[in-house]
Amino acid sequence: MSISDLCEVENASLVINDPRLRLTEVFSPRVNPEVIESYTDHWWSKDPTIKATASAPVGQITSLEAFGRDRFLASEFHNDFWARSGIGAERLASKLMIQDGAFASLVIQTSSNNDVIDGNTARAFAEIVPHAIQATAIMRRMQALKLAREAAELAAEHGASFVIPIDAQARPVVADDHTEAALSAISVLQLSNGTLALKAREPNARLLRLIAGCATPDGGVRGGVIRLGTDDHPDRFMIEVLPWSDPDASAGMIQRPVALVLVSDRRRRLENDRRRIAHQFGLTPAEARLTTELLAGGGRGAVAARLGISDSTARSHLTRIFDKTGTRRQSELVALILGHR
Repeated sequence: MSISDLCEVENASLVINDPRLRLTEVFSPRVNPEVIESYTDHWWSKDPTIKATASAPVGQITSLEAFGRDRFLASEFHNDFWARSGIGAERLASKLMIQDGAFASLVIQTSSNNDVIDGNTARAFAEIVPHAIQATAIMRRMQALKLAREAAELAAEHGASFVIPIDAQARPVVADDHTEAALSAISVLQLSNGTLALKAREPNARLLRLIAGCATPDGGVRGGVIRLGTDDHPDRFMIEVLPWSDPDASAGMIQRPVALVLVSDRRRRLENDRRRIAHQFGLTPAEARLTTELLAGGGRGAVAARLGISDSTARSHLTRIFDKTGTRRQSELVALILGHR
């Protein structure tokens, strides 16, 4: 049984509004889709009842009296739009969540032929609201978990340390403990007032431009790469910004991702490769270091020089590595390691 039937009204609507993102969505199964489209495209900004609902605490039920019935009936919104919708003026509404100026609310509405809310309807709605609040929180949490899982899979696919879905204001869509822990391990990135930022000024300006470009569908080439180094590793980090391309995965979320920020830490990846290779093939730490250094290119002498060991030591390590991995040449070893990444 639907909420409309339980409350004995014409219609029930779930409204999601985020003024900063200029996002408004209305799920209203019993209203003409053209009315919903017109509302979300234009009339929502003129709806005088939104302010009353938005300013109320979560779970508090408001009625047309909170705004004023006569005032509503005299409004441009009612006379030029709502009066033609087939829905009555009377309504009950409750905010289901609020976050960063965005909110979700549940609204029940009468029909134009029976524009009255009686006691039974009010009591039924009051019983439904707590469950709707809980359902909204569960829905958003499940969407966030789904998005986090997809981000983790994408990070593994691209060999990145982690991936952060970002909204149009450069805010992480999934801002949980895992995201904060991951960011704390990346020296060049930080969360500043809830916004993802690079600590260096000019690269951060470029990051914001790349994210803004992903939020503009007709902005030409979208996304890009920023490379950053540290004192001990001049090309350690790669920050890649990609446009978000799976709108279905963000259904039901207040913050909509517009971009994915992939963060690759070359040093951390080498350390992970060393541990994995050592475990997989039974290599010593020194042998694992030489193996991963071979992936950076150069012959045995160049690798020995980078590691600060003699050529004879490198030759001894490499002989044992060949034996343990079942390879005979450096090119075979590199192909084997890359194939197991």
